[in-house]
Amino acid sequence: MAAVFFYFDLQRFLTLTSIQANRMPLRTFFFGTMLGIIPGGFVYVNAGASLATMDSLSGIASPRVIGLFALLPVIYNRFKRE
Repeated sequence: MAAVFFYFDLQRFLTLTSIQANRMPLRTFFFGTMLGIIPGGFVYVNAGASLATMDSLSGIASPRVIGLFALLPVIYNRFKRE
C-alpha cells in the first residue's frame, strides 16, 4: 500500500471514512485523537533526547532498557483488568 498511496493521504482517507461510517461527532474524534497521540509524542521526544546524549550503541540495549520493555506486558495487563 505504501508504494501506491502516500501515508498522509491514506491516513486522511481512513480518518474521514471512520468518522462518517461510525457517525462519530468531530469533537469526540478530535479530543480522543489528542488523548491518544500526546503520550506517544512524549515517548518519542524522550527517546530522541536520550539517544542524543548517548556516546555508544551499548546504551540502547542496556539492562535497564531491556527490563523496562520486559515489564510493559505486565503493566498493560494490570491496567487492562481494571
